[in-house]
Amino acid sequence: HFVINKEHTIVEWNRACEILTGYPASKMLGTRNHWMPFYSSPRASLADLLLDNASRSAISKYYKNMDFKRWNLVDGAYEVEGFFAPSGKEGKWLRFTAAPQVDVNGKVVAAISTIEDTTARKAAEQEREKLNKELLKSNRRLKTLALRDYETGLFNYRFLGDLIEAEFIRAKRYGQPLSLVMLDIDYFKSINNMYGHQFGNIVLQQLAKLLKKQVRRYDIVIRSGGEEFIIISPGIGRLQTLNLAPRILEQINL
Repeated sequence: HFVINKEHTIVEWNRACEILTGYPASKMLGTRNHWMPFYSSPRASLADLLLDNASRSAISKYYKNMDFKRWNLVDGAYEVEGFFAPSGKEGKWLRFTAAPQVDVNGKVVAAISTIEDTTARKAAEQEREKLNKELLKSNRRLKTLALRDYETGLFNYRFLGDLIEAEFIRAKRYGQPLSLVMLDIDYFKSINNMYGHQFGNIVLQQLAKLLKKQVRRYDIVIRSGGEEFIIISPGIGRLQTLNLAPRILEQINL
């Protein structure tokens, strides 16, 4: 910590302050240079502002990009934490507290400022925040994968329930039609038994690609079961749907 008197002159610069700042007490005592380890040019420190009886709003302007607040452990004290990078030196995350020192009559005669190097803690917090963001991203990806069919990449039956309900509510609210087409591959079990599951998967994948080509980009194709597929078409009426089904069959038979 360091202490400045009413004239803003350093009257105490302890050993911990020497180690943290690299400035020996012999060069700091009796001067007003307590800004030097922390700023690139002369400016008021938190202790200076406290001695000048600056208002909280005035002090906050000096630290508008930092975490500034009252220090509840001492009456009339403040704390601020931020990144300080004096010219020509490597910057550090520091936490300052400044508290008034009063005489027997309650008059402020000095201010004491403590300094804590929080660089390591900040680095750990930033790393934890980065990991949390990656975890959230991973969770979103896993959630999406859980709604996708592994073989075809289409949405699966887990997605179907929520989607049907949401589209039905929307169609009812806006008075729009909603169509649903159900498809089933005939004799799919026989295909698997005769040619193997790997060939059956190819059939599923090819059908999924064909269905996605035949529908609008607003439509949703779902694999609802082993060989069962559903196409949900918001805004499409019965006649358009009746035209879609034969078109799909025609493309399958090509």
